[in-house]
Amino acid sequence: MNRKKWAPLIDRFINDLGVFNFLGSQLDVRENVKFKGGQFSRWIDHQFPRKTCSIAIEFKKFFMDE
Repeated sequence: MNRKKWAPLIDRFINDLGVFNFLGSQLDVRENVKFKGGQFSRWIDHQFPRKTCSIAIEFKKFFMDE
């Protein structure tokens, strides 16, 4: 993904999640943390370059017992 092109959108997304009040706490929001997955986002970026900003989001499912 062209980070430079989409920087304002990505930064806004990260900021909005980071300041969200979730049950009295703030969410831990980080960028470029390695995780398995993201194939769909890479496919979108490859198929539609310059037209889409796909963001792979990983979240900890603390509300369920995996």
